[in-house]
Amino acid sequence: MKVIGFSGKARHGKTTAAQLIKPLLEEKGLKAEIIPLAKRMKEQAKMLGWDGSKDERGRRLLQEISWPVKHYFGIDIYAKWCYEQAVEQNLDVLLIDDVRMMAEIDYFNSLANKGEIESFDLVRIERPGFVSDLNAQALADVSETELDTYSFDYVIVNDGTLDELKEKLVKELAL
Repeated sequence: MKVIGFSGKARHGKTTAAQLIKPLLEEKGLKAEIIPLAKRMKEQAKMLGWDGSKDERGRRLLQEISWPVKHYFGIDIYAKWCYEQAVEQNLDVLLIDDVRMMAEIDYFNSLANKGEIESFDLVRIERPGFVSDLNAQALADVSETELDTYSFDYVIVNDGTLDELKEKLVKELAL
């Protein structure tokens, strides 16, 4: 299994990028799926009454809810759950549209180093000039800042149309 992770600030196009390349992989006969690391976290938040809105209150809940779970089960628990789902689905390519923490990167790199996955490529999506409507507290959260200085495998500038973003992804990822 290959794993392609997408990282970047909120609303820079991580999910859009994953959605653009998934059909291209499927056209090549590969079984590909987008499985967010935050999938289980969002399920947990909904069980607690979250309505699914990523407004200021909802985003804060998601940023805060993961820490007790990570403290109890381990910092990489959401990455492990994500990978388990991919294995259960027998995927050729796992697309992760929300890589935000070093522990997640370390987990998938360790799988690649042990030969449990074919490769782990990390793509940073950057949207220059985009002004976020997140509040200062949300922008300063570790989930928004931890990877600011990380050296990614690929950096894609999302500054045009969807077709232009798709072209950049195809070219950089050699799809």
